[in-house]
Formats: sequence, structure tokens, C-alpha cells
Amino acid sequence: MSTVLYIVCEPRDAGKPLALARIEDRDALIVAARAAVLEAEARARVAEGRDELLSELQQEVADRLRSSLERLIPDLTLPTTQIM
Repeated sequence: MSTVLYIVCEPRDAGKPLALARIEDRDALIVAARAAVLEAEARARVAEGRDELLSELQQEVADRLRSSLERLIPDLTLPTTQIM
């Protein structure tokens, strides 16, 4: 199985998304994977203190994303960050 990154344009009017580019470069995949996990963790931190349940759910999403990406991209290791 190969892992690729797609750049997708999503119309504002909820039309069908359009794939603009397909990227197979390993370094680009690693950068994108790290960015995706960081963004997911940031959503959990934003909810922290305002809505603990939402924060916990968002952290679980980030953890599942990290785990999935580490399985799909060989040699990818991402630090585990937990909301306290």
C-alpha cells in the first residue's frame, strides 16, 4: 500500500471537492502528518477549560489520528501530547 497526500479544493457552496494535486514525496507526507496532529491537538487545547468533555473527545481524535498516521507512514514517530 502506498500513502499519498492530496491537496483538495472544497467549494463554499458544499459542492463536490476537487482534487488539485497528488503528492507522494515522503518528506512532504511527514510534514503534513505532523501538522495534522498538531492541529488536532490544538483543537483539544482550545476546548480545555471551557468544555472538558469536548477537550477529551478532541484529544482522543488527535490520538487516533497520530496512531493511524504512524501505521501508514513507515518510520514516522510523533510525540504524544496529553491535555492536563
